[in-house]
Amino acid sequence: MQFSGEERDANLELIEKLWPVFETRIPDDAAAMEFVLQTLLTSSALHCQCGTTVKKKLRSKRPRTLICKNCKKEIWFTARTPFKRAERLKAWLGAIYLMGHGAIVTSNKLA
Repeated sequence: MQFSGEERDANLELIEKLWPVFETRIPDDAAAMEFVLQTLLTSSALHCQCGTTVKKKLRSKRPRTLICKNCKKEIWFTARTPFKRAERLKAWLGAIYLMGHGAIVTSNKLA
């Protein structure tokens, strides 16, 4: 989306106002990963292939996996989400946060 003048300045102002708030909540990719995990756990959206709903986290050695209490298999908690292969999870969450608050985010700004 191309825009200029007052619209562009207002958007930049909004981003500058919102980004520090986001930074305090999600300071790095590890915090972003923990946020996604907690969100999935509280919404009961994590399920193992054995049919068990994951309610508590039993972390494995890998950063994006949990261990099923029932069958002891690994559960990739970002699988079947928009973050499946996202390398910079903080950037994704930041874009979602900004857009949710009315800012227009372009790929150049996100980089």
